[in-house]
Amino acid sequence: MSKDVRSLKPPWGLRLGRGQWAALGVLMGMALAYFLAPWSLVDKLRAVGYGVCAQRPAHSYFLGGVQLPLEARMVGIYGGFVVSWLYFLAIDRGRAANLPRAKYLALAVAFIGIMGFDGLNATAYDNGLPFLYSPDNRVRLASGLLAGLSMAMFLLPILNFSLWRDPELRPVVEDMRQVLGVLAAEAALGLGVVSGWSWLYYPIGFLSSGGVLVVVAIVNLVVVQNLSRKRGQTIWEALVPVTLALVLASLELAGLGAFRAWAQAVAGIDAL
Repeated sequence: MSKDVRSLKPPWGLRLGRGQWAALGVLMGMALAYFLAPWSLVDKLRAVGYGVCAQRPAHSYFLGGVQLPLEARMVGIYGGFVVSWLYFLAIDRGRAANLPRAKYLALAVAFIGIMGFDGLNATAYDNGLPFLYSPDNRVRLASGLLAGLSMAMFLLPILNFSLWRDPELRPVVEDMRQVLGVLAAEAALGLGVVSGWSWLYYPIGFLSSGGVLVVVAIVNLVVVQNLSRKRGQTIWEALVPVTLALVLASLELAGLGAFRAWAQAVAGIDAL
């Protein structure tokens, strides 16, 4: 069993401080508020990404006839990030605090460049400008998945260096087998998205919408940790800053969603 999995289980006799108990209470309250809110689960999943994704049907995949909560590219980015993180945890790289080796770092930059190029091509197409090829949701999804992997390769080492008192000073990726392994995991997610199978709607919906919250929370957590300069060794010691980051991320996403709703209702902007 990896160090990361062991650290999730507190030893017998562990005494949590008041701040940690309060953090657990806040997390439970947030979960209850989310699941007990009087809207359908589909609407709740859409609400998470409402402020960061236009959610256009023509740019989205449908599973069982129901539109996924994020557009194809963003399903790739945020779902791909979570899948990459889970893969790195599974291969015992969950606390790696060094960026990938140079050639894999260059590969990550290239992946982001591919997504950027596809986005620019699609923008040119939408605005009647010269373009190289017609936009396609399969390309949007694939380029998003590559960008999600790259984001994990950059962001996770920064998170680990900021969060843990004794991070593992080794690259999150250091050989081609690991790259091929995480690409296979990303491909599995991509196949699930394009399958159209209804039973995959909620797993993929939670993975992608949850990825939005996770990525925003990680950015907040890095900021909180660098301001406080307090490091932990186990997830229980990191519980308070993690909870604070999740609360901040939830408020920020709610604020972005409210701004989009205002822009559509008052300013007459159809999509952001």
